[in-house]
Amino acid sequence: MHEALEETLTLPRPLENGSDEEEPGEILITWIAPSGVEGVWHRMEDLIRSAINASEVNAKLETPQDVKARCMEGEYDLLMIVRGNDLKAAVVLSYCQMPRTRVCTINYCGGTDIEDWIEDFYQYIVEGSRNLGCRFVKIDGRYGWIKKLEPLGFKETGREFTLEI
Repeated sequence: MHEALEETLTLPRPLENGSDEEEPGEILITWIAPSGVEGVWHRMEDLIRSAINASEVNAKLETPQDVKARCMEGEYDLLMIVRGNDLKAAVVLSYCQMPRTRVCTINYCGGTDIEDWIEDFYQYIVEGSRNLGCRFVKIDGRYGWIKKLEPLGFKETGREFTLEI
């Protein structure tokens, strides 16, 4: 269990027209405890499936049901990002203790309207990862992610090569 991620984080966002009024329906980012995965999975499964299937290799490594099982076992963490009643994204995280530091990896992220929640998610993941003793946050994603991540300070640090044998 990752106590630093147990609470729901509410981050109000200003309207795009510059008003100080809050948008109806704040962004809520919620860590789903392993015991709660079964109850929300039906809402998140399609988003997770899309994220898995975005990579030909990932689609051969695990299915949404495999990911669900790993979330229920506590091996993966599951985050739900919502605005009002609208599910905006489902995110799957894992943590790895390396010899010199701990790393948070964003394994899968599927969603819509990324501009509405990416900055809030960035704040949440940085704060939560720091609280868990992580020094790095890693993402293995499609090339298009660089457009969204570079402005937040992420750097492309390499390429992944895979050989199916």
